[in-house]
Amino acid sequence: MHEATTGYGVDSRVRVLSDVPLPAPAEAERRVLERLGADSQTVRLACQLRPIHNLAVWSLVPPAASTVFLQRRQRDVMPQERFAAFMFVDMRGSTQLAAAQLPFDSIFVVSRFLSAVCAAVVQAGGMPNQFMGDAVLAIFGLRSEPAIACRQALCAVPLVAANIDQLNAALEQQLQTPIRFGIGLHCGWAVMGEIGRPAAA
Repeated sequence: MHEATTGYGVDSRVRVLSDVPLPAPAEAERRVLERLGADSQTVRLACQLRPIHNLAVWSLVPPAASTVFLQRRQRDVMPQERFAAFMFVDMRGSTQLAAAQLPFDSIFVVSRFLSAVCAAVVQAGGMPNQFMGDAVLAIFGLRSEPAIACRQALCAVPLVAANIDQLNAALEQQLQTPIRFGIGLHCGWAVMGEIGRPAAA
């Protein structure tokens, strides 16, 4: 993907890790960085940067990334600091549940539990972010104001409870005891971005 008005490639973006003075970007590079919403002291175009000191940099885009990857990364996953509300929901007693069930039955129950929680999170306006065995971490506020994010997280609590009640009713004949769960809520400022193995290009 390239900047149409300048011909300079955004796929050469790097994060500058060294704490040294950088030359100001030329006009064309400045326009690209402004379009990306990037800070010219930390993110630069390697094809345009002409440093006068040794630098340590980190490439922000994989060499073989597709256009779809670049567009998504530019729009959604450039690291940024923002306020958000976080919800953690986990199934209680899953070890005992697994011991009393066939392996496939245990996977079925945990999968239904995670689906019920995620449906409630999405209904309230949040996004399921991580799955950790029998637990879900969800984020509220990726595209909303702090007050709205907190209200969404609080609204999700009774929705989760209602969905698990329905699940317990549906699995009453299969389970010896109803599914129990715990919920934790937290809010505050966090730096968000994509970490780990990049998605396939």
